[in-house]
Amino acid sequence: MAESVEATGKTVEEAIQSALEELGASRDAVTVRVLSAGTGGLFGLGGEESRVLVELKPEGAAEEADQEEAPEVADAPEAEAEPSDLPLSQEQLDDAMELLREFFHHLGSAVTIAVSGTEPLRLNVTGEGTDAFIGKRGTTLRSIQFLYNLMLTKQLGEHDLVVVDIGGYRQRREELLIGMARRLADLVRENGKPITLEAMPPHERRIIHLTLSEDDAVETHSTGTGDERRVVIELNQGDAEAQE
Repeated sequence: MAESVEATGKTVEEAIQSALEELGASRDAVTVRVLSAGTGGLFGLGGEESRVLVELKPEGAAEEADQEEAPEVADAPEAEAEPSDLPLSQEQLDDAMELLREFFHHLGSAVTIAVSGTEPLRLNVTGEGTDAFIGKRGTTLRSIQFLYNLMLTKQLGEHDLVVVDIGGYRQRREELLIGMARRLADLVRENGKPITLEAMPPHERRIIHLTLSEDDAVETHSTGTGDERRVVIELNQGDAEAQE
């Protein structure tokens, strides 16, 4: 297995998720170095791709997300994070939350910010009309997260990626993908025919891969390039030969 991967993406998050998918590792099992934050335009239009170097931590420093690990995204959001669990100091966290409030203020929305996870740090945004900033399948939300992290880096210096959510959308989307993956795997087991999913961004493909990694009857791989990259679910080769 490769110990490091250099990856690119429209946003820093997409580049990181692409590298994690290739390494088959969880976010807390790696260190991330942003080689280029890119030059994304407003809401992700135009600009240069982000580039990151993702390296596995030394053995024992963190558990890798191998085939026996359930996806982190399936965990319920934390109601309240202990101060020692936070990747930022309390002062930095206060500054990060205030910056996000100001960001949405300039977009015309008064919002409330709450910590909904710590690995990585997740900030959940709620407020009237904020659903309009999610976009189709979260595209606008991902662009907002990209711009926000650029601003936060200028304010705090180097820091781990901060995930921005709106009204728990990401959690609901992750749960939807997990349920869909399991249902489609059942279909593949029943009829033996592979199923190709719709095109998805890297972090959503990773959810599918990790969800089905414990299912010995099926296997998954990605096909296609760029925005058209898709996950294929097919019968495990050993099971397929047994059916012939």
